[in-house]
Amino acid sequence: SAILFLFDNHTAYYLIGANDPEFRKYGTGSYLMFEQIRLSIEQGLSQVDFVGINSPQRGDYKTSFNADVKPYFDVYLEENQMT
Repeated sequence: SAILFLFDNHTAYYLIGANDPEFRKYGTGSYLMFEQIRLSIEQGLSQVDFVGINSPQRGDYKTSFNADVKPYFDVYLEENQMT
C-alpha cells in the first residue's frame, strides 16, 4: 500500500493512494491513512482534506474516517446565457 499527501501550513491533502488488489483485505491502506492523520496532528496541522468523494466507493471509504463532507464549489447556470 502507498499514499501520498501534500501539505501547506494548515492542511494535509490526500492526493492518491493505491493497494495491490490481492492485499486490500489486510487493511494496510487504512492503516497508512490513520498514520498520516496521526502525523498531521503531531505536526500541528488543523485539518486533513480527503479531496473529494467523487464516486460511491471512494466516498464510502473517505467518510469512514469521519470526514465532514463540504461542497468544493457550486455552479449555477443562468437560463438567459444559453444562446
